[in-house]
Amino acid sequence: MLLLRKVKELVSRNNKKTLVIGLFVVGISILLTTTSLATTTPVKSITMTSKNTSFENKEQGSWKAVKSAKWISKEQAQVTFDIDTTLMTDEKDKDIVFILDTSSSMTGNKLDRVKQDTKELVKMLLSNNNNQVALISFSSDANLISGFTTDQELLLNEIDDLTNTKGTSYFKALIKLNELLRNYQHQDDRELIVLFLTDGYPDIDTPNQDGQYQYLKKEYPYITINAIQYEMGGIILNPIKKISDNQYLADMKTLNNVLFDASLSPNTYENFQVIDYIDDRYFDLEKEEDITVSNGEVKLEEENGTQKITWTISDLRTGEEPQLTMKLKLKEEYVSESGVFPTNEQTQITTKIKNQEENVSTTETPSIQSEYQVIYDSNAPSGCTVEDIPSNQYHFVLDTVEIPSEKPSCNGYEFKGWEIVTDSVEEINDNYFIMPESNVTIRAKWSKVKLEKTMSGEVYSPSYLYDVIKEQAVMDNIASTYVSSSSGIQFGYISSDTNGKGIYELSETENDEFPIYYYRGDINNNHVKFAGYCWEIVRTTSTGGVKLIYDGEPGTDGICNKTGADSQIGKSAFSTDNSSLSNVGYMVGPTHGRLSIDMDNVSDSDWVYGNDVVWDGNKYTLVDTVTSSTADWLHERYDVIGSGHRYTCRSDKSQCSSPVSYVTSVSDMHTMYSILLYEGDKVDDAIAEMVQSDNDIRNQDDSTIKTYIDTWFENNLLDYQDYLEDTPWCNDRTVYQKNNMDNNYVIHTLEHGLAFGINGRDSTLTLDCPDANDAFTVNSENGNGKLTYPIALITADELKLAGFTSWEYNHDNYLYTNQVWWTLTPNKYDYRAFATTVNYDAVYGGSLVTGLNGVRPSISLTHELVVTQGDGTEENPYEIAW
Repeated sequence: MLLLRKVKELVSRNNKKTLVIGLFVVGISILLTTTSLATTTPVKSITMTSKNTSFENKEQGSWKAVKSAKWISKEQAQVTFDIDTTLMTDEKDKDIVFILDTSSSMTGNKLDRVKQDTKELVKMLLSNNNNQVALISFSSDANLISGFTTDQELLLNEIDDLTNTKGTSYFKALIKLNELLRNYQHQDDRELIVLFLTDGYPDIDTPNQDGQYQYLKKEYPYITINAIQYEMGGIILNPIKKISDNQYLADMKTLNNVLFDASLSPNTYENFQVIDYIDDRYFDLEKEEDITVSNGEVKLEEENGTQKITWTISDLRTGEEPQLTMKLKLKEEYVSESGVFPTNEQTQITTKIKNQEENVSTTETPSIQSEYQVIYDSNAPSGCTVEDIPSNQYHFVLDTVEIPSEKPSCNGYEFKGWEIVTDSVEEINDNYFIMPESNVTIRAKWSKVKLEKTMSGEVYSPSYLYDVIKEQAVMDNIASTYVSSSSGIQFGYISSDTNGKGIYELSETENDEFPIYYYRGDINNNHVKFAGYCWEIVRTTSTGGVKLIYDGEPGTDGICNKTGADSQIGKSAFSTDNSSLSNVGYMVGPTHGRLSIDMDNVSDSDWVYGNDVVWDGNKYTLVDTVTSSTADWLHERYDVIGSGHRYTCRSDKSQCSSPVSYVTSVSDMHTMYSILLYEGDKVDDAIAEMVQSDNDIRNQDDSTIKTYIDTWFENNLLDYQDYLEDTPWCNDRTVYQKNNMDNNYVIHTLEHGLAFGINGRDSTLTLDCPDANDAFTVNSENGNGKLTYPIALITADELKLAGFTSWEYNHDNYLYTNQVWWTLTPNKYDYRAFATTVNYDAVYGGSLVTGLNGVRPSISLTHELVVTQGDGTEENPYEIAW
């Protein structure tokens, strides 16, 4: 392809002599570069497998290595080795101890799944009459439910009877394990394996469990403790690492297989080594630090002028899947050239386990192409010739590609935009995407121009609902009929006859393809009948959709005028727990436990507080400390905590192991509220993990209200999904004010919590979602991809567009229902989580997420829907069709 580009350049010049000379040069170049550019076809990955044992047939100890390559920048490639090994075990009789978490977080389906899969494993284990099983449960305390037994029926009944209680103490669980093992008689031909399953951080007796684990390993050196981290994301937590020999990740879908794997004792390879040589014609590996391995050791050296990587994986257990990644730098002379570049010259893998030895090598290598084509598909409707289709173009991988703004035409059809039909293309927005390592096909979308007849026989085209709204709108940054200010609507004040009453165009979107129009104030022209329900139009979207909010069922006369509880689908809590900052999420992830201490019941002593902490890998040390007597808590709490000294070991010591407390609130005269911090975390780390971490960590489990809304959708709107657009719904968890989560916050009210959304932005209005992980969508191309269905709630910012404030009653507003109902916007966290609601007086503010409030779901109709009848009034709502 490098040569092809040279030919293109020569052909483009209108000079025959130059062309002849150029072709001659190209011909000579082909001869000279046959060896250096022999690769013309990209190869994204190659596979190596053991030869003496069949990985395909899953023979014990066999393995497979997949070497793949991809661009991570225009100048840099990443090569990855993914190794998969097949389990090999020595069949020994087993003594298995199940230690199962039954804390309050193991509710509903989570505990049910554990019971079901544990019982299946017990049945399998006890099908061997020589195996034994014991059972321990734990929460704030632990119970030795059954010692070692072969009585299957007893164990199954005990597992069925497990119930939830509060708290999580790893320490108590390990104490019970010690009690079980005191009279245990170990036999060399038997394995003793502990399956420790938990779904939460320890919040009681911690970090005592670390010492108890070390004691158990010293007292019973033959024990293997395998920890299963259940429904807690994709990263093993440090507290779990410290009390187990091996760790496994599981969720409800994978638990059955993970429990089985964890109950085995895999053999270990005596040797597993990968040697790889870089193709230094095109790439360099600049330093050893550019190589990352999941386990084992790696060494970079030169051999006969070629860079050689040696990866030695010590103590590799069969069944494990180690990985190596390396970053290769493309040589400067090729950075702007089109071509296909091999990454490596040769790979050799040698292994030994039991009597099985392997020595496999290959010169096959991933070869990556630097440039691919964007193909524009006219998708011409039958009988129509499409004009003005863009020409196909080449782009470098990872380039930002703009989709042309020119609109093709086709007689009798309306162009509805471009659709990327190639899978897994990262779209930045509707107009740009990142060029992947493949050709991209972009297809035109068309809809036939619909014609209707009036009663008099006149032919006309039905109007899109978006266009009907557009025709009635006025600009919001100028004075108009119901806006007296010359600068337009004042969003700091409620809607009124002089500050907005009607349909307005958001001035900042004036030049967009689809400007945003919104309804505001005391109006009666935004009612829609859809799917058998009444809805109110809130605003349009940036893709030409129309966002609606639920407004009850039509009356027997067909009128849409419900208020009160009839304007809601019911009531729900936002979340079942308010103790964690993560509970402000529409989906929730990691939590840092809240600790509340009744200071009246603390024995008289001095407690040390610091305005910062440092972590040395084993313990916290408080910094810039002050000392306060717990007996003088009522008098000293403002001077100590209010002066920014919020970290404490809850003792007279300035050093402690995990967790350390960070005091969030002392507004209750007798109670100290704090969050618990582990393994070097500070308060900012806790905030980041709970509300600012990545998509997969932050959005693990549905909130209560998401489940409630999704269930309603399944029962009522499932057949109407094709009429709904996948607009982003913003659950803005951006921390705008840290307040009492900042140890420099010294204002002596101490009640103002960490502030989110419009509450933290001093009411500044925005319809953009600052963090893409907070933009809830079904499809990950335009948001976080975490919605089950295209339905959620409106935001506090949309309330402000409609004419609400946080301080002034607005009973005349179209969204007023004389009820308290939820929005999607988080509000604050002091020592409890709050989300934003509309209250009985049409003022928005914060409500505890555990409160039962009204649910008014919101959907967004696609741009393609047209108005068939109605004028938008409650007596004659718009009715729409595809």
